[in-house]
Amino acid sequence: MGDVRAVELPESAFDAALCIYSLDHVPRDDHLEVYERIGRWLRPGGHLLVAIEDADVPGVVHEWLGAPSCFSSYAASEERRLVEVAGLEVLDAEVEAQVEQGMDVPYLWLVARRPIDQHD
Repeated sequence: MGDVRAVELPESAFDAALCIYSLDHVPRDDHLEVYERIGRWLRPGGHLLVAIEDADVPGVVHEWLGAPSCFSSYAASEERRLVEVAGLEVLDAEVEAQVEQGMDVPYLWLVARRPIDQHD
């Protein structure tokens, strides 16, 4: 395991990256940096799948699974904008509700890719 904000991975080495329910636990002020890092790790044409809560949560820490955990996110429109600012092309973005403890919780499901003609 490692912190996505600090892990070193080779550039243009991956065809795809998944961020499913993980960026919610990274302070939202760091989301752009994470998307930029992932963009560098993807090969041109490589895809990114993101699932993140569609909520404006500046950052709170709660006990979760026996440890303090950060919860932080932006509204779906801002999260999408950050992906685009990071240089990735959004192919699809939908907000879908899922049931958590009897309540509907909206999540952004976003598919993006590193442009094929992007040069490092």
